[in-house]
This record gives sequence, structure tokens and C-alpha cells, in this order.
Amino acid sequence: MPPTDDWSWERYRAILVVRARVLKGRLDPRLQGDCDPSELVQETFLRAAKGLSMYKGGPTDVERLGWLREILGNYTIDWIRKVTKQGEDVRLNRYIQDGLADSLPGLADLVAKQSSPSQGAERNEEIARLCAALQLLPKKERMVIELHKLEGLSIKDTAERLGLKTPKSASGLFARGLLRLAKLLGGNM
Repeated sequence: MPPTDDWSWERYRAILVVRARVLKGRLDPRLQGDCDPSELVQETFLRAAKGLSMYKGGPTDVERLGWLREILGNYTIDWIRKVTKQGEDVRLNRYIQDGLADSLPGLADLVAKQSSPSQGAERNEEIARLCAALQLLPKKERMVIELHKLEGLSIKDTAERLGLKTPKSASGLFARGLLRLAKLLGGNM
């Protein structure tokens, strides 16, 4: 069993919260009010700590994050079943897992791409820093970036989803959010 002190749980929180928010955005609007991404992540950590002896992956952040992402997806499915009193649904499972898979490419596009293993580890660190910085943005700017870059919505669809009057409003929020992110990350974007 890997020692629990070897796992710095907090280093994964920001990226998991972003992914949980992406999942929340994919939910039926009637469920979104009851879904708290921070609560989903906290329960993910609790389940991971309980199941740590069953962890078969390696010591890299990529492997650990993959395992935590899987737990987050499974817990989100359990939460939806509990709230909706719905049984096993293969389409629901696929929908949630697709939402988790779709969020990483969008994050990776926001940071520089590298190819070697050490550069890959550096990129994962940058993604974690980016996720933490996203948490610090004003809500509307953060939501525009998440919807447009992580979920892949067009600016027009992003504006509609957020109830903005025009796509130009969403474009402005997106641009301001990216500028603010660049400042938060010390210009490394």
C-alpha cells in the first residue's frame, strides 16, 4: 500500500474542482442547483483515502489524477442516481465519463504543449497551476473560459448558456479572463 503521506491530496483539488464544474454544467438544469463541485471533490478524496490500499497505479501525477478522475466520475454517477432515484443507466455512465475526458484537452490547450516525460510532468504542473488560477477569476470570466475552452462551446452558445445578451459580451469576458489568468500565472500562458 502506498503511504498516505506520499499523496499530497491538495495538489489535485483545483484540477478536480474544474472537472467537477464541467460535469455540473452537463447536468440537467434541475439538478445543477443541488450539485456542489467542491463537495463532489471532497467525497472523491474520502473515497480515494478509503480505497488507497487498492490503488494499483504508479507514482506519477498523471496516474494518480487518472485514478482520482475515475473516482470523481463514479461518485458523480452515484450522486445523480441518489438524487434522481434512478438505477443503472449505461448512457449516464458514458455521459459523465465523456465529460471528464473532454475537459483535459481543453486545459492542455491553455498551456504550452511539450513532448518528453519531464516536459509532460511540467505540463501537468502547469495545468494544476492553471486550475488553481481559474478558481481566482471572477465567476462570469471563469465560466466563459470553462464553457468555451473546456466544454468546447462556441462563443455564441456560451453566451446563451450564461444568459448574456450578445456573443460579444462573452468574447469580452473571455478576453478579460485570459488576460487575468496570464497575470495570475506570471505571464506564462
